[in-house]
Amino acid sequence: MLPYVWMVAVAVTPPEQWRATGQIAGPSQWTAENFRTVLSTLRFARCLGNSLVAAVGTVLLSLVCNKKVVSDGQPSVDRHFSIW
Repeated sequence: MLPYVWMVAVAVTPPEQWRATGQIAGPSQWTAENFRTVLSTLRFARCLGNSLVAAVGTVLLSLVCNKKVVSDGQPSVDRHFSIW
């Protein structure tokens, strides 16, 4: 549970607060500035698109490999696909 609390605390704490103190004990004021920075200046959409392409490609490759292993509905031991 603590990692989630930490993640939210860092996300809503103004950067000036943790730069000045070096600690994130909790925000003195809540802000969405960090979210605006990520969405506007850090090419977030491009990175998200790259992750989406990788995820969809992985799923499609998995489905194709699984289709080749299971052709009659029942996997056979001699045609079992494994990397080990």
